[in-house]
Amino acid sequence: MDQSYLSVSVDIKGTSLTLIPYETILYLEYLRASGCVLVHTGIKDGYLPGTLKFWGNAISGSGFITLIEADRNIFINPEKVELLDNKLNKAYFELNPSRHSKNCTMSVERFKQVVKAMDSMGKTYKLI
Repeated sequence: MDQSYLSVSVDIKGTSLTLIPYETILYLEYLRASGCVLVHTGIKDGYLPGTLKFWGNAISGSGFITLIEADRNIFINPEKVELLDNKLNKAYFELNPSRHSKNCTMSVERFKQVVKAMDSMGKTYKLI
């Protein structure tokens, strides 16, 4: 299958566009102050205008990746989660995270839903 891309802005002002492969998306985060969505990847990040709910649903609906609502301002790609912290309700995208590693916080209820969804899809992860 050919690689598919999401077109995003390189900055919050929309000065230029770049392409991000769907499979590199770790999570989406709504930035309330600017009213846009930050697309987090392990390589480069990008910005999308609009709401988190719109982009979370649109990207999931595309069929390239599945995103799960993890908090009111976070949609997470469960395929990229490697480590879940049960005490802090955090998801990490590597097994041995450092203090500089990308992570996102989830609500208690959404954390349980993410774990359930990952279990049902057969995703392996470490729970601490």
